[in-house]
Amino acid sequence: MGAAIMNQAVIGEGSVIAAGAVVLEKTVIPPCSLVTGSPGKVKKIYDNPEQLAESIRAMSESYLESARAFLSPGSFYEIK
Repeated sequence: MGAAIMNQAVIGEGSVIAAGAVVLEKTVIPPCSLVTGSPGKVKKIYDNPEQLAESIRAMSESYLESARAFLSPGSFYEIK
């Protein structure tokens, strides 16, 4: 699933656009932002790229823990 970025939208450096998000025409997204939804809205602005990367890592680990709880053993490989 991808995201849609319309004409003349400006995405700030280090920003993350979530899957399924639609960033409308001429929208300006600040640097280090997390954007979700349709239309895309800034849900959070991080102080720096490292903080954003750590948040994504934490969300990914949480997702994997939930998936492991519902699926059979051996369905996932550990990411290091």
